[in-house]
Amino acid sequence: MVAERLQQKVSELAVMEAMLEHRLTVTIGIAGVLNEATDLDALIHRANQALYAGKYGGRNREVVSQ
Repeated sequence: MVAERLQQKVSELAVMEAMLEHRLTVTIGIAGVLNEATDLDALIHRANQALYAGKYGGRNREVVSQ
């Protein structure tokens, strides 16, 4: 829910540059919860895979690792 709200708020921002309005997008990869039983490197790897799946799938989205 937090990632979805962040993605939505960023997409509502308008950036002015040289008299042109640009819209920002954000793609977020989500991998799960870090705890004592979780390997941090594996968690980061899964989040990165989810991030790139989101970018290849159309960008401006949140993707949860399987």
